[in-house]
Amino acid sequence: MLRRLFALPLIAVLWSVLGPTQATVLPAVGVHSARYANGLAVEVVGDPSTAATVVVLVPGVATTAANFDRGLGGVQRRAPAWQARQLATRAADLQQPPPTASSTASTASSPAASPAASPAAGSVSPTPSSAGSSAASIAAGSVSPGPSSVASPAASSAAGSVSPTPSSAGSSAASIAAGSGSPGRSGATSGAAASVGRRGGVAVIAWLGYHPPGGVRLDAVREDAAASGADALLRFLRDVDAPRIVLVGHSYGSTVIGLAAARLDAGTGGRVTDIVALGSPGMGVDRAADLRTTARVWAGTAPGDWTRRLPGLRILGAGHGTHPTDPAFGATPLPVDGVTGHDGYFVPGTSSLDALAAIANGDLDAARHA
Repeated sequence: MLRRLFALPLIAVLWSVLGPTQATVLPAVGVHSARYANGLAVEVVGDPSTAATVVVLVPGVATTAANFDRGLGGVQRRAPAWQARQLATRAADLQQPPPTASSTASTASSPAASPAASPAAGSVSPTPSSAGSSAASIAAGSVSPGPSSVASPAASSAAGSVSPTPSSAGSSAASIAAGSGSPGRSGATSGAAASVGRRGGVAVIAWLGYHPPGGVRLDAVREDAAASGADALLRFLRDVDAPRIVLVGHSYGSTVIGLAAARLDAGTGGRVTDIVALGSPGMGVDRAADLRTTARVWAGTAPGDWTRRLPGLRILGAGHGTHPTDPAFGATPLPVDGVTGHDGYFVPGTSSLDALAAIANGDLDAARHA
């Protein structure tokens, strides 16, 4: 028996050398996850400190730290963490130039491509990037002292703890959890402007920095939670040190963004260039012009999305105003071909995901015709 046990390491070594090739596919983008004891959560895909554009996803009702990864009811496409990875991967795919005939031929004749050069589509490693620990750092007093038990091991420097020390990649998005910035931080605009030349690519942050309504109930018809979320979002955006920011609100998350919109220009120095409302019940106003922002406003709702049946009204504190997809609202239509239901906007192969990725990359014409 003992001889068999001693033989196991030798078998393992021989298998690793002679057995089937287990090439590790390197991540297309780095990922960092953090889930906190107070119910807040964040997923950072890519490096916000070096990205030319940071996309912030704001989820809607019934989103919690417990279902942030697996999705409400165990439906993956509803999970903000999964949505962020799909968008980051698609944006990276669209940035790659199409292969030419000569490059295809040279690839075919060359030895097997390096895994680093050809990450699998949609494959993202849970290993945090150097900016990840920075992005998940907890601002003093903004959240509970430690993350909850659902925090990803990759997000913890030691079991049960998240390092509060920003990494060398910079302090962009240094206070994700509740959107509370460091009091003494200098303006993000000047820092971003100084680093535009050495930035590139897209980072995506799924941000649950507020407590959404628990479901489609009375509190979801009102805007109290959205108002609190808007304040938290504005505090958070001050720490997103990127020259360009895109906000994407799904469902009630679009209401949060709508209530924050009038303060975005002053709060971020005009760095929020685009706002996207997906499956929106309303943004708290009746016209895009009433948002009082210089950002472009996009809106898309699938034909089978149940929010289409909601009345576009706002009376005595109930309702969220005109649907953003109503032509009278004045938003730019976002293509939604291939989207089913209320939660299919980030599914690969849909025109909505392609359009979101094009907006993230700054290709607005491609976004309109995705």
